[in-house]
Amino acid sequence: MVSLEALRMRVALIAIVLVASLPAIGSPQPVPASAAEEQRRVIAERIEEARAKGGAYAKELIDPLTSLAELYRESGDHDLAVAVTDQALQVIRANYGLRSLDQAPLIRERIRSEEARGNAAEAWDLEQALLTLARANLGDVRSAEVFKEIGDKRMDLLRRFDAGEFLPQVELGCYFEKCTFGSRKIAARAMLADAQGNYSAAIRVLLVAGQYSSAELEDLELDLVKSTYWYGGPYQTGRQSLRRLIAYDVANAQPLVNRADALLQIGDWDLLYERRALALDTYEATYEFLKREGVEPAAIDALFSPELPIVLPVFQSNPLATSPSDEHVDVSFEITRYGFVERVKVLAKTPNVSDEAEERLVRLIEGRRFRPRVVDGELPRSTPVELRYYVSD
Repeated sequence: MVSLEALRMRVALIAIVLVASLPAIGSPQPVPASAAEEQRRVIAERIEEARAKGGAYAKELIDPLTSLAELYRESGDHDLAVAVTDQALQVIRANYGLRSLDQAPLIRERIRSEEARGNAAEAWDLEQALLTLARANLGDVRSAEVFKEIGDKRMDLLRRFDAGEFLPQVELGCYFEKCTFGSRKIAARAMLADAQGNYSAAIRVLLVAGQYSSAELEDLELDLVKSTYWYGGPYQTGRQSLRRLIAYDVANAQPLVNRADALLQIGDWDLLYERRALALDTYEATYEFLKREGVEPAAIDALFSPELPIVLPVFQSNPLATSPSDEHVDVSFEITRYGFVERVKVLAKTPNVSDEAEERLVRLIEGRRFRPRVVDGELPRSTPVELRYYVSD
């Protein structure tokens, strides 16, 4: 740790530099002071006041030093931002201990500065330090934010890697089997596992804290579901998240229709992963449950046979949901009991719809999976549907 005297000198120097950089009082100013200059003046006063009252480790130094670091980073003075952030961290550690999560915002600030300086290795090491803090504070819900943040960064790394970029973090994380080279498929799988491991850690923190109704918890579960589907993660990972979402609905006393929708999403998941018998059992059991509980037929139809067919997966926007316009295509097709499409047929279209737009629509429908439709309480071999698709181009 930096000595008390050294830290006192650093803080004093910051105040001196800030004050010295300001215009002399009463001197003519051809141009009004900038917003940044005004911020520096206010921060300098707060730093000097805090230091005078409480010394080099005064808690009151934390906020102005943090603000100063952000100001330097935003203005592109990353070396100064790093130096000030380190000083603020020393003050936090002196007051709250070496393992306190109060350091997290400042470590994030350091990470942003190092990334801006192109120092990927230092930023990576700081992320590991942040994770170490989170693991040491699993009883603090703020650790969930850390895990979620790092999980998101790993998913962004995976997306960019999948798009052909090769970033330093791929080697820093030793995602290849030989760290610096190897199978891209294995590396992508390792990145996905890293991201999902952090999401799972965040979920455990929130569950222990009993935050079953938090939006953050639902978002984390959906992060697991989406990342599994998009990048070929384990089938059970996504399914377990969907099952937990049902448990949260029950714990939060959600209406029956909401719980039924969550059950149907498990059926959808099984269908997408070709667990067909399991999917059909879930659909049928959910339908019978809603009928038995006296749920309104219209509400049941909205889940099983809405006017606009449900395209899977439901966590993505429905590509057939379009806003009314002057140009449209009327189309019919059949949805099988396993969600596949048969017999796509264009019934009519407005004159200005091109053949290319018509063909794109047909390919779109043929290439998607749908939730099977219930007719008179049954899942028939296939069900005909018609819809109007509005063309925006």
